[in-house]
Amino acid sequence: MIVRNRFFRASLWAALAPAGMFVAAAVYVMLFPTFYRLGDIFLLGSGLVLLGVPFVYTAVVVATYCIGRGLYEVRILTRTTLITVYGLLAAGGAWLLTWWTAAGETVDVARSFALFLVLGLVAASSTAFIWWRVISHIPHGMIIDDEPRMRRRRRKSFFQRLASKW
Repeated sequence: MIVRNRFFRASLWAALAPAGMFVAAAVYVMLFPTFYRLGDIFLLGSGLVLLGVPFVYTAVVVATYCIGRGLYEVRILTRTTLITVYGLLAAGGAWLLTWWTAAGETVDVARSFALFLVLGLVAASSTAFIWWRVISHIPHGMIIDDEPRMRRRRRKSFFQRLASKW
């Protein structure tokens, strides 16, 4: 059985990769606004994105914790299912962001979807790798609940030993 604080600790560590990628992408768009020709919405939004990094970090922590606990409760928590769920979430997020940006102005839909999908899959795979690594690491000296324990014989007290002689 895995302790709940290990799920939370794994979620805290796993959210660092997507939040870092989020910051790097926003800074990159601010420094090189016309490199991909994705439209003015990205240039205007990249400054606001930097303000929203703590909220994105918190959202990723909550999402990874809920996904991990949900898969654990359903008893299908494996590395493969975790990567599959995160990959589907990244693909859905890429579709949603492409639909949102294409509705506002004319942008290259295929290029923006490919960019969102690749960045989402890299963030999701790094998140899954870090989360699984933290959750499956057993610290030195930690007792695992599944191992059989030796039962110690209780020693009788002085009065119990005295009473058994009579």
